[in-house]
Amino acid sequence: MPVLAQNWISPETEDDVVISPRYGHSAVIDKARGRMILFGGVTGNEYSSEVFIYDLNYKFWRKVKPTGKIPPRYNHSAVMWGKKTMVVFGGHGMGGRLDDIWFLNTKNWSWVKISVQEDSQVPLARRHHISFMHNDHLCIFGGWDNHLKDLGDMWMINLNASPRVWFKVPFDDTWKQILIEHDLIKGRKVVQESEGEGEDGDSEKKQYEEDEEEDFGYDFGEYEDEMSSKDLITPSSRRGHSALKYNNKIYVFGGIFMTKGHKNDLHSFNLNTFKWQLEKCNGKYPSAREGHTAVLNGDDMVVFGGTPKGKIKDTMATLNLKTMTWYTENQMIWTNIPRIRCDHTMICHKQIFYMFGGEGEKLVVDSLEKDEDKKKIKEKWVGERLNDFYMSEILDDFRKKDAEQEDEEEELKYEDNTFVTASKIPKKTATFNKIGDGKTPHGYKVRLEKK
Repeated sequence: MPVLAQNWISPETEDDVVISPRYGHSAVIDKARGRMILFGGVTGNEYSSEVFIYDLNYKFWRKVKPTGKIPPRYNHSAVMWGKKTMVVFGGHGMGGRLDDIWFLNTKNWSWVKISVQEDSQVPLARRHHISFMHNDHLCIFGGWDNHLKDLGDMWMINLNASPRVWFKVPFDDTWKQILIEHDLIKGRKVVQESEGEGEDGDSEKKQYEEDEEEDFGYDFGEYEDEMSSKDLITPSSRRGHSALKYNNKIYVFGGIFMTKGHKNDLHSFNLNTFKWQLEKCNGKYPSAREGHTAVLNGDDMVVFGGTPKGKIKDTMATLNLKTMTWYTENQMIWTNIPRIRCDHTMICHKQIFYMFGGEGEKLVVDSLEKDEDKKKIKEKWVGERLNDFYMSEILDDFRKKDAEQEDEEEELKYEDNTFVTASKIPKKTATFNKIGDGKTPHGYKVRLEKK
């Protein structure tokens, strides 16, 4: 498993920008300009529509004031589309849940509300959902509606179309035709040459081509095996889950379903077949949670934080998406891990992680009786809004000190008698290979003392 040895720090900036404590905001990476864009959230007793940018190269914050006026909100979704457009959907505003779409032009800083075809079907207003882009389509999944109902539907809308029309993604055998109609997948027609070459040969072939779509459908080739897998399971309704894209699949982790509680399952949505699959992973699964973040770094999905308060024992976890193996916080090479939180933001840019705000948790003691002799002590976890900002730095301790040691292997022994080797450690990445007795499923166990 590729491992980055990293340390969390709170970077100092020379700017005078003050960002109030908040949670439920969003953050995206504007790769074209090397910056992080932060939007919205709950600040104090107010919903925010503020926009801040953090320059990832020169390390400074700036507040921008776009033209146009988007309603304040939190627990919305935001994704980048192309090089200059941030797309915002839904969330919770002053009047409840929202179902609107907004474009933020990150070049001239202007908000534009996007209209959809009148009288067309639209998804329920929601918050705590996820969204992603696929072939110019905005896609949303799950969330929490105005009736406090957890949702398990998926919707898509082509942002390039005119007029723009939402459509619900079917999780049954009708999905092929839907995807073809909306240009989301390229089906290949099965056409066979007519054996007859006589007077009726042309007419026979023509008739066959007209009928073949109905009789023979579309050939999806290599994807047919995936569609017939026994592990195809649609995830339950949920909110507060995370999602990321890797190798043309969307991986959805965790969340909460009101009647079944918090979850730590992992599903993948195949963008070739538009089918769900319940992934079976090796290693120890992280605690069930909602309101966490999950970001991609190479082949690794890195999970941070979440809630329920006081019940999550592993602030961070990593899933290697090549081997489908979980690695817990105690196995990760990280130091100075920030305090646990939920509804925060975290992004990864060029192997460096950036985290802002969220709702932290602290343990307070309540005295339920004034009489000292009858005093009963009760501890409870309460939320605390944060505006702290962290970034990670790659640890120098794992860099090569001597080029002559490139072919040497170093064996390290830990309390569970697991041996590991760090072989040919490059400047920024160490690959650990297990050489022990084969009894430990995680493959390695490395700890660094916190400073």
